[in-house]
Amino acid sequence: NRRVRPASPLHGRLETRLERRFVRSAAAVIANTPGNRDDFVACYPECSADKFVTITNGFDAADFEGLTAEKPAKFTIGGVRWRR
Repeated sequence: NRRVRPASPLHGRLETRLERRFVRSAAAVIANTPGNRDDFVACYPECSADKFVTITNGFDAADFEGLTAEKPAKFTIGGVRWRR
C-alpha cells in the first residue's frame, strides 16, 4: 500500500526490495482496490498491466436473496461462549 509510510527508511528500502522481487516473479498480482492496482501498474512499467488484477472486498447481494437470519442460542468466539 503506497499510502502507508514505513516505520523507518530502512524498512522502506527492505519493503521496496522484497515487493519488487515478489512482483517480478509472480504470475499475477491481486489488488483489493482499483487504485492499488493502478499504483502497481505505475510502479512496475516493465510488467504487463494484465499481470495486475483487482478483486474488491465486498459481497454480491444477489447471493443472499431469500435467506433468513437465525439467532443462535449461544454465540462462540475463539472457544469462549457468550449467552444472550
